[in-house]
Formats: sequence, C-alpha cells, structure tokens
Amino acid sequence: MALYMVVALGVSAPLVDAAIQQKFDLNCFRIDPGRWFISSTLQTAKDVSDTIGITTDVPGGVTIMTGIVVSVKGYFGRGPNNMWEWVAANYS
Repeated sequence: MALYMVVALGVSAPLVDAAIQQKFDLNCFRIDPGRWFISSTLQTAKDVSDTIGITTDVPGGVTIMTGIVVSVKGYFGRGPNNMWEWVAANYS
C-alpha cells in the first residue's frame, strides 16, 4: 500500500475530513482538521484526490473542496507517538 498526505485548503477542511472518513475509514490517520495520512492501494495522488472528491468534476463546474494530495516517499519530523506508529505500520 502507498502512503499519501492530504492537506485541505481554505474552508474545505470539514468536507475533506468527511470524505476521507467515508472513503478510507480504517486506512487513514487524522493529524489535524483537514490534514491526513492515507494508506491506499490506489496508484497515484490523483487517484486519491479523485476518490476524496477534490479533483472530481462536479456538474456545473462548481468547486466544492480544494486541497493537495502528495505521495509520501519518505518522512521525518516530530509529532505524537501514535502518528509515527501508524505511519510506520502503513508505509511500505
């Protein structure tokens, strides 16, 4: 499984949070509102973005949510132990 980081932009955090919880349920870790790690078999950051609904076309061309999805190829930093444990368990 691949590891992705998602960051909601602007006021999109509640919508991104709800979409991630619905689509990725047990394969996600919430860092802060609108900021997540996702572990998925999806192949690209675009696939994850489309699944969440960030880049999925909406009838009428209305943008519902904005955000960034990044494929994680390495990681380092400081944060809570449970976050690092989740990342280590889900990073391959």
